[in-house]
Amino acid sequence: MRMKPWLEWSFIKEGVKNLFWNFHYLLLYGIFTLVSIAGIITAGVGITAMASSIRVAAMDEKLTVRLYFAEWKRHLKPGLLLSLLLILILASFWSSLHILSWNKGGLETSAAYAGIAVSTVIAFFSFYYPFAAFDEVSVRNIFFKSVVYTIGHFWDTIVQLSILLIIWKILAISPVFLVLLYLPLSFYIINRFIIANNREVECKKTS
Repeated sequence: MRMKPWLEWSFIKEGVKNLFWNFHYLLLYGIFTLVSIAGIITAGVGITAMASSIRVAAMDEKLTVRLYFAEWKRHLKPGLLLSLLLILILASFWSSLHILSWNKGGLETSAAYAGIAVSTVIAFFSFYYPFAAFDEVSVRNIFFKSVVYTIGHFWDTIVQLSILLIIWKILAISPVFLVLLYLPLSFYIINRFIIANNREVECKKTS
């Protein structure tokens, strides 16, 4: 059985080296993204811009502060749609949990569980949306690539979500300022997974 490309020591070492040399940029991108998230409607734009900017870091290419803002501008439309999607998902979760807190049962409870289920499915298949925007500007193509990638790399996605949960648990018991690193580190790890899987696909095409 062949080892997953993202488990190869040479690939892990390369990723750690890139992270070390670009750490200050990741921290800056994280701060910029938190400012965007604070604007609520611009949350998706900031998240998408950070995903694309950190992909460049994960590929060990030259970074600049301007890169983030260039990506922010380039992904304005798909980012605003992501903001709307995030608002709808969070509103659905909140309203469903609020209904369940009534403990009434019946149709309301069924509708609440259905809302949570649908929101979870949408959130899961939109997981790669910010990352699929790296080389796309069409919203339809971004959604399509996100869904296809999630299905094609289902178990990798589960592994990534598990890693992100572990990182959150570690940072949650660390000094508060370290929580600023959660998004940049998470996005860096996801991008490294994507790069590894893309390389594997390219190798299969050329072999």
